Amino acid sequence: MQEARNGLRSTAKKILGICPKDRIEHSLFGLGSILEIDERYTTIAFDESGTRKFVTSIVELAPSDTPAPARSARKRKKVGQAGCTKPVSSSA
Repeated sequence: MQEARNGLRSTAKKILGICPKDRIEHSLFGLGSILEIDERYTTIAFDESGTRKFVTSIVELAPSDTPAPARSARKRKKVGQAGCTKPVSSSA
């Protein structure tokens, strides 16, 4: 089964000439990075428009040399003790 999936991915790569992590430009959504690609679907994380999934056989993309923007570090939520419903107070 894994061999069949690899075959599908290589076919999609040959059709579009792109691979995961490649930078692309879409006429409507702008610049983005390929997350996943196979014979049926191509998933792209756009810089300004979030993540979108397209039908591989009809999506129109252009390669881009523009680097991906720096992502800001996500803040972690404070988590209380196991089984505790209130957050842990830091003023103790």
